[in-house]
Amino acid sequence: MWGKFKEPFNIVTLSVTILSIGLAIFFWLDGRKTHSISYQTINPISRIFDSKNITPSIQIYTTDSIPIMDDVWLLTGTIWNSGDFSFVKTDIISPISITIGDSLRIIDFDITRQEDADYAKFTLSQKSEHELSVGWNYFESDYGFEYQIIFIGDVTDLDINIDGKVRDVKRFKYVEHLSGPQITIIILRNFLFLIIGMAFIVFDIRYLMKGRPNINGKRLNVAEIVISVILLAVVVIGSIHLILKIFVTMNSSF
Repeated sequence: MWGKFKEPFNIVTLSVTILSIGLAIFFWLDGRKTHSISYQTINPISRIFDSKNITPSIQIYTTDSIPIMDDVWLLTGTIWNSGDFSFVKTDIISPISITIGDSLRIIDFDITRQEDADYAKFTLSQKSEHELSVGWNYFESDYGFEYQIIFIGDVTDLDINIDGKVRDVKRFKYVEHLSGPQITIIILRNFLFLIIGMAFIVFDIRYLMKGRPNINGKRLNVAEIVISVILLAVVVIGSIHLILKIFVTMNSSF
């Protein structure tokens, strides 16, 4: 029986089976419906006023006519429903807030874009100098809003967090903002890993079928082929996962 198992056709069948099972499990896990809310901050943060440029003729003030002596920064971001279920106002169990860091001060904020404003009614309101409250009337899947925050202080102290509790949402998911060059590098890197993995298993199967020794002078066996297939499955599934992650990142603006 062991001899038949080592035949090339059976090895190839086993390889395809392992890879297929791995992909089936991955797509099953990835396809499950979830309750999820994600957010993203667009980098880099923009400086809209340099405190070093303050002169008697160049000065900015807060709404209460107090001169601003620090750098002024513009932060933009997105919050969207990345899950498969909608949320209503009563699904907010504890207040949702955006914080930027205790040492920073928010001087202005606004929702710059939202889908179906009369229907969704996303709102931002100031809770403290460094904290905003988030609300909505209806938060549909793939809906969301873009916002901007103007703040003063040392940008190195910036620490953006979204806290609160929404029914069936364990945590708010941060999605890293990737620039064009970063996306290109990730895609090329994963294609390289995929090619290396495929070349590795093809090399193993080729030498097994011909009964030749490998580069170390040892003959290949079934265990090596199985390990190669498992490694290939990991590479393929990992590549698909990262490509899907990139797709989500590129399409995060609902």
